[in-house]
Amino acid sequence: MNRANETSEETKKRRQMDAERANINRANESPEKGNQRRQMEAERANINRANESPEKGNERRQMDAERANIKRANESPEKGNERKETCAKRMKVNRFNNRVNQSPEKAKELKEKSAERARKYRLNKKAFQEARKERMRKQVMRSVNQAPPPDQGINPEDVPNISQYVETRESIILAYEHLMKTELKANEKFEVAPSRPGINFPLAGMCHQANVCVCCDRFITGTSEIKWINKTVLLIHEKRLQDSDLSCLLQNCYNVLDPGLQHCLLSPRARVNANDE
Repeated sequence: MNRANETSEETKKRRQMDAERANINRANESPEKGNQRRQMEAERANINRANESPEKGNERRQMDAERANIKRANESPEKGNERKETCAKRMKVNRFNNRVNQSPEKAKELKEKSAERARKYRLNKKAFQEARKERMRKQVMRSVNQAPPPDQGINPEDVPNISQYVETRESIILAYEHLMKTELKANEKFEVAPSRPGINFPLAGMCHQANVCVCCDRFITGTSEIKWINKTVLLIHEKRLQDSDLSCLLQNCYNVLDPGLQHCLLSPRARVNANDE
């Protein structure tokens, strides 16, 4: 009855006092008490939302969205990143709980929805590709129909640019990535072999160097990802990387600069980084 007769200023003041009181109580409450309060608030909110009308639900969602936008506009970048990480963790936990606790009927329903979504995506992709092919076909046919007789020659302006629909961006990116596999990174070691004056292993001061396998002393070719071998792994298999029947001269050709690996037969042309790989 008192709230029905209070003015807007009194309502605002009362809500501010309630918020301050709630903040003080939440700061002093125990974790168990906080979890119990949040659970009661969630149950109360679920009951209220179940009984509200569609118009009231839309109005509530709109007010919540406006309130969230105002808070996000005034929050600092650190606070925004913290909020995003918290939301991501909460969504991950919710998805896991939903998968664990969902009924077989719900799992089947979600699987059907996912399959339907994937089917629509494939159909849209196929329709886009067909439309693209049709545009190219029409352009080619238009150029053929408008082509002049052979004795009149060809006007360069009438030649259609059919290559404008060819997708080359992804191919260029992949080709550039493969080319940059030989680039010497900042964490790679550059050492000079004292027994070979004028020769550096790896070649110091160069931008690129071929990828060589440290075990078999062969070039690594192809487009697969380059794998690095750690020093610990080489020491585990050191018995396999030794051959006492070889002459000393030949064994010296396969000595690396690392003192801990000079008793193994390894390729001095292989690249080395700061992680002992």
